[in-house]
Amino acid sequence: MQAAGYDIDKVVEKVAAVLNIKPSEVWAPGKQRRRVQARSLLCYWAARELEISMAELSRKLKISPSAVTLSVWRGEKIALDDGHKLI
Repeated sequence: MQAAGYDIDKVVEKVAAVLNIKPSEVWAPGKQRRRVQARSLLCYWAARELEISMAELSRKLKISPSAVTLSVWRGEKIALDDGHKLI
């Protein structure tokens, strides 16, 4: 994926487009449903498709590594249930 020009910012743009929110909301803290879904989808695609480490995602999102792990699982469910694909 990185060879195809995808980086974390490009994934954020894709997540925002899929969920119909602003890219800044993907990075915003909080427990609002759409933001949680956005961060979860971001974590899933970043970890699984771009192979970004959980530690790096933890630092970028300012959440614990265990929260990133839960977000990846939640993001996978969202992607599969709703049919979202990174590309």
